[in-house]
Amino acid sequence: MSLLRTATARVMLAHLPARQLRRLFEERQPEIRHSRLGNTWAKFAANLHAIREAGYCTLMDGVDEGFSGVAAAIIGPTGEADSSLSLVLRTEVLRNRGDKQFASLVMRSARMISAAMANPRAGRLGMG
Repeated sequence: MSLLRTATARVMLAHLPARQLRRLFEERQPEIRHSRLGNTWAKFAANLHAIREAGYCTLMDGVDEGFSGVAAAIIGPTGEADSSLSLVLRTEVLRNRGDKQFASLVMRSARMISAAMANPRAGRLGMG
């Protein structure tokens, strides 16, 4: 499966350094164009920058028709995106309710996990 077809992977890509993104673009241009992330380096970089600035990525019917994802990066102690958290739900639910509510929940959860990773003494992520 392509790394470009999921919100989970796109939010991780959005946090990569420009030189790594440039190399990825040069090596996988047809796949990037097909994923609608951009026909040019400038458009590809701008799309990933927009994801990073928003703090989340929503992708409708990304992997399978009828299922969509909302994802946010989990930032590790070094300040880099170490992982991501995603919510997969039926596309019709996402269309009916909009992505803002789900994005807010996913971003809040990702921030909680990021904080726990930064402070290992805090214990079990604040869960009962």
